[in-house]
Amino acid sequence: MRSVLAALVVLSLVGCKETSSSSPDAADGPACNCHVETGDGGSLTLTMSWSCYCASTYAGGCTRNLADECSTGTRDRVDYRTCGLTVLQIRGAFGPYQDVYDQDGKLVGAMASSDSNSYVCPNDPTMSGFILRAGQFPAATCTPVASSCLDAGG
Repeated sequence: MRSVLAALVVLSLVGCKETSSSSPDAADGPACNCHVETGDGGSLTLTMSWSCYCASTYAGGCTRNLADECSTGTRDRVDYRTCGLTVLQIRGAFGPYQDVYDQDGKLVGAMASSDSNSYVCPNDPTMSGFILRAGQFPAATCTPVASSCLDAGG
């Protein structure tokens, strides 16, 4: 009788484990810590953690670097020397697109926007926005210096 009872307990535990892991949830990937903010004109900004962004399909693994992106010549460069950050940006009709790099040229922040498709939180599809933001950005106290990738040695 004890062996039958033990077998039932083991089977029920295995069954519970399989059931709970069959659908993806926040425990299956990085914590996204998503939240949505309403900005100017009612635009919705989805903000997520940097680790979640880098693991998402939006980021391409966060492998972009300053030298490669600056060499395309398609972005405006703004240096925030007092804060050790550089922002490469494109301003278009659809809104801003920014990549933020640290003093070593490593990608540390990103913002993208769309006028037609919303960005969705990977761990909570009820959260979405037409602007996506993740990672580090220069503080308001940082002084911007407009620069050129060619002048700065990008």
